[in-house]
Amino acid sequence: MTTTLVRWHHRRLWSLRTLKMKMKTIAITVSQRILKGSITQIAAHQEVPTTIVEFMWSP
Repeated sequence: MTTTLVRWHHRRLWSLRTLKMKMKTIAITVSQRILKGSITQIAAHQEVPTTIVEFMWSP
């Protein structure tokens, strides 16, 4: 019971750190896409919020 809780908590901390890195990567990607200014690439941005939400809710 206790080990499961500790393991889960550790995974949460790790995923928060990963989320920060992931968001940094997304921010870089998005800014690069905006710089390129392609309409199709800008349209692809619509997927980003869903990806973040899915990542946060995934175990």
